[in-house]
Amino acid sequence: MGCFGAEGFETPNLDKMAAEGMRFTDFHVSQSVCSPSRAALMTGCYHPRVGISKALFPHVNRGLKPKEETLGTI
Repeated sequence: MGCFGAEGFETPNLDKMAAEGMRFTDFHVSQSVCSPSRAALMTGCYHPRVGISKALFPHVNRGLKPKEETLGTI
């Protein structure tokens, strides 16, 4: 991000947010692996609750249960 001094790509919207007073400096996740962390973010639940504990690769035929409510369905 440009607001942190990075070069080689542009992040105008994030830079604008930072200039207007919103700058994210700390990040916390429920799991260090991407899929469980995304599941937690999308559902608002810890990853063990939704049953995703490791990375889900494209060939894996599982994911969130259809009954799970996500940010996209609220």
